[in-house]
Amino acid sequence: MASLGRPRWACAAALAAAATTAAALAMTATGHCTTMIVSAGASADGSVLTSSTSDCKDCDFRLARVGARTYTPAGKSNKLRPRPVFEAKFNFPHLVAEGRSPTWEADNLKAEDLPQVDTWLPRTKSIGSLPQVNATAALYETGSGYALLNEHQVAMGESSCPAKFVASPVSAGGKALLDVSELSRIGLERARTAQEAIRLMGALAEKYGYYGAEWDDDETKYDESGEALMVGDTSEAWVFHILPDDTGASAVWVAQRVPDGHMTAVANNFVIRHVNASDTDNFLMSDSVHAVAKRLGLWDGKGLLDFTDVYGKPRPAVHGSYSTRRVWRVFTRADPDLVLPSHTDALMSDYPFSVAPAKKMDLARMVAFQRDHYEGTEFDTTVGLAGGPFGDPDRYDAGPVGNMTLERAMYGEFPRTISLFRTSYSYIARSTSALPSTVGAMLLFAPHAAATSAYVPFYLASEAVPPAYATGSLFRYRGDVAYWAVAAVCNWVHKYYVHAIGDVREMQAVLEADIRNGSLADFEANAAARLGKAKKTKDVRAVTDALTTYTSSRAAGVMAAYGAAFPALIAKFHDGFIRSGETEAAVTMTTMFYPEWWLKAVGYFRAGDIAAAEAAARAAGKDPAAAAAAAAAADDAAMPPVVLAPAPAGSGLSADNGTTASPSPAVGGPGVYGDAVSDGKPSSGGGLWGGGMHIVLFVAGLVSGLGGGSCWPGGSAACSAGAGTRRLGRRQCWWCRW
Repeated sequence: MASLGRPRWACAAALAAAATTAAALAMTATGHCTTMIVSAGASADGSVLTSSTSDCKDCDFRLARVGARTYTPAGKSNKLRPRPVFEAKFNFPHLVAEGRSPTWEADNLKAEDLPQVDTWLPRTKSIGSLPQVNATAALYETGSGYALLNEHQVAMGESSCPAKFVASPVSAGGKALLDVSELSRIGLERARTAQEAIRLMGALAEKYGYYGAEWDDDETKYDESGEALMVGDTSEAWVFHILPDDTGASAVWVAQRVPDGHMTAVANNFVIRHVNASDTDNFLMSDSVHAVAKRLGLWDGKGLLDFTDVYGKPRPAVHGSYSTRRVWRVFTRADPDLVLPSHTDALMSDYPFSVAPAKKMDLARMVAFQRDHYEGTEFDTTVGLAGGPFGDPDRYDAGPVGNMTLERAMYGEFPRTISLFRTSYSYIARSTSALPSTVGAMLLFAPHAAATSAYVPFYLASEAVPPAYATGSLFRYRGDVAYWAVAAVCNWVHKYYVHAIGDVREMQAVLEADIRNGSLADFEANAAARLGKAKKTKDVRAVTDALTTYTSSRAAGVMAAYGAAFPALIAKFHDGFIRSGETEAAVTMTTMFYPEWWLKAVGYFRAGDIAAAEAAARAAGKDPAAAAAAAAAADDAAMPPVVLAPAPAGSGLSADNGTTASPSPAVGGPGVYGDAVSDGKPSSGGGLWGGGMHIVLFVAGLVSGLGGGSCWPGGSAACSAGAGTRRLGRRQCWWCRW
């Protein structure tokens, strides 16, 4: 009988929660990245372009350069010392090791001046080893664990994927030695081509065992037990999928070539479908792909095996678009004429493996793709109530708030954008046969969220990473660290996004001008020409020094610009005003205020409606109180219901001096100030996105000008002093003196 008073949505939520508890926890995981790859034939200059966003809330964001090395036999055995293998670790410090990279040295860790440093020293312990090879290549890797690009221009991008099987590392009592981050590092240490890297990673995973990014949490381990890597070189682009086999001691893997002239994307879901073992030009795979599926009855042995269907683990329907929509966005942005449904099944059955972009891709276009918030589409996160009055495109990770459980929070969904607030870094690796590898092996790298960051070219031939990119942690803010310089600007800009993003776009245009105006290409062509004429070691050194200077100068420019931008943005946009005339005798402060559609949504015009009704009633000789009550009821009926939640612990707020109110789902609004917004500037066409939102109601601000101490005229409920909760729902008092 107690359930008879339960709202219908609560019953539905209870049923859904039972099926989505694991998914809810998994979707709050720290990873989930977007990766793209462009084949040589689809790029403007014949390069293969590989990109990735490291979307992680607590990862080590430092960039490291690992130098090329040769190894000689040592000890009585006269054998090469084994290569150590480390357990997957993505947070700070990812690795403490001597001799691999200055970024991972103990001295660099000590420079952080953190009280926990001693607990991380003297070095990270290995969990096993592999036979070493005679020589390894120089490469870039990051604190998130992944290798990005090597000196032979083999590049990788990563995205974790749900899969059917899980395994644990040997350090946790399991049978597997290698995870995808270690595989990527070994692959780029040893491979000269994309195919060589794929075959090597696959063979090692089969022999030594593979485990995913999660293994010790029964609720989340399946969500990241599979992995996808984009693997490219100067002529080929491949998609590689891997997961543990059912024994936990080996691996199942497959790779498919991206057709020349095409590009593709992976967004936390396998994309390789029907695998053709006889087509060795376009598919590579382990024998276990078919053997495991057949042994477990996952495939009947007839026709082509559907890898994603057999080995993937679909997300619950409510969160299916978490992965599929980003792929849809990449494909339809690459080819605007492509007819592709924005809603699809978990397997993306009506999506192709890859698409041919209508316009050839280049570095500038790849940067734009990385910065995407679905601008100009029905899923545009810069418009509608969920973005607030100033069009903030961020939608924070779901979590329990007040009395709302995580399961309840996961009952809904916001669009998951490509550019994300919790990004550690993003990059675009360029592999080209048009330049010698000394110049060609280049990475465009940007710390923090791509939309508000700036990309800097990093050349692998340069022997050092600028300190601003090789230092820092989430433990404390440091103004000399690139991640924090960008994060400061990003977080302030998002407070007043529709107004302030234009300033960031102007700064990005200046900082990244070389990527768009051809000067970067000219510099590289000149460096390549000088390298071709080099006859002595010092001549080669002069070229690598020039590459180092170029990267250092660009990095210094970013640090200077963002360091200056943060206080400048605070001065220009603060306290609800926009300052102008800073070079005049007196500044002008213009109120931002709020767009009319948003004011309507939050009940701003209620006071005017009530006052007008009262005046009309008096003029007509009718009861003004009754008219005011009717007007209030009409406004209430037009408003979404508002439910109060307790103030966050430690916020200093209570039910008596502030609260967070959550309007009901499925409320939409037109674009910010009536128009859709793209790249900080209004564009033609409106935008509408239905979804819930949280609004912090500063009640005094909503009713400024009304006297203190009483309810609005006509309110049907009295304010009781000291009441534990101020109800703002329909037919309740909308304002009380605190």
